[in-house]
Amino acid sequence: MSAEFFNAAIPEPVAILGVRLRPFSLGHVLLLNRFGNAFGNGAAPGLDDLIQAIVICSQKYADALADMDNPKLPEIVAAWQRRLAPRNRLGFRRSGLGFSPAAEVGRFTEYVRAGSSFPLFTVKENHQGDPMGVPMVQSVKVLLQSKMGFSEAEVLDRPWGLCLWDYFTLNAMEGHCKIMDRAEYQGARDNADKNHDRLVALMGKN
Repeated sequence: MSAEFFNAAIPEPVAILGVRLRPFSLGHVLLLNRFGNAFGNGAAPGLDDLIQAIVICSQKYADALADMDNPKLPEIVAAWQRRLAPRNRLGFRRSGLGFSPAAEVGRFTEYVRAGSSFPLFTVKENHQGDPMGVPMVQSVKVLLQSKMGFSEAEVLDRPWGLCLWDYFTLNAMEGHCKIMDRAEYQGARDNADKNHDRLVALMGKN
């Protein structure tokens, strides 16, 4: 469990298409969903989604939001696509791309997955969960601001995985859930499966 938390608190550096990304943050989650990016809404991402997501996730929330409101954004994306085209030995650009879009989309998907980790948990008996009906990202944002004293700007640029760990830790401290060790959970589950198999085998002998 310790390694999971430390990786969420201090994510590994990631660069996609030569651009260094910031740790995947709560603000990035908001922006990807607000602007209909496939990496946020679960649709199948394409090259345009990838470029937009790199523009967003290579910056702090406020700077990325300003770029998304920039009327020249389509020109910026087109310039990126031209820059990514390969060159021949004379320096002229060739048609096509100098990389595998599917591979880079896969790398960005892994960046989002790794940056969205949270602890294994169980909900305590008689706890009904969040009755407010707001998006998860809003619940996390407001709880961290109210309980931990972060400003909105601070929480928007905080690593999303660390926000989730803080969120579930606060809920565990208040008795709403229990955080579990994945290794212990898997060990207990494996033992339960073995005992079940033994029981089935014994029943088959009767």
